[in-house]
Amino acid sequence: MVNNVLDILYDVAFNPQLLETRVAKEKKAVLAEAQMMNTIEYRVDCQLLQHLHWDNNLGCRFPIGKLDQVEGWDAAKVRAFHERWYFPANATLYVVGDFHADVPGVVDMIERAFNAAPAAVEKLPELTSAGVGAGAGAAGEEGDAAAAPPPPPPPRP
Repeated sequence: MVNNVLDILYDVAFNPQLLETRVAKEKKAVLAEAQMMNTIEYRVDCQLLQHLHWDNNLGCRFPIGKLDQVEGWDAAKVRAFHERWYFPANATLYVVGDFHADVPGVVDMIERAFNAAPAAVEKLPELTSAGVGAGAGAAGEEGDAAAAPPPPPPPRP
């Protein structure tokens, strides 16, 4: 059973289809969740996080993300984001449970499940202010890739 779970996890993390219909459905879900979360308590929590974490990303990155960016997602942008950020060297796998195997046996199961994934991205797609691989204007123009922060995470595949 553990092998099946690891195979599924590999497909979700490193081999998703990211179909246009699925991305559109997930966008609707994220926007609906944002509407449900739009309460005074959530806004106070966000302000508290901004105050407590003024010196790091926890103070400016919230789970839902920026709605204008969510609305602009399409499958191509999500695939480009995934290609840019989702690879084993940029991930951590925690394995907890009773596997009826020793540590080397569990490591072997993980290596077999994730062996096909490249350890790192060989050539990173262009990062622009419009998103990964979006092809913004020439260097020095508004949207200069050097000044663009990475976009927020896409919805879970």
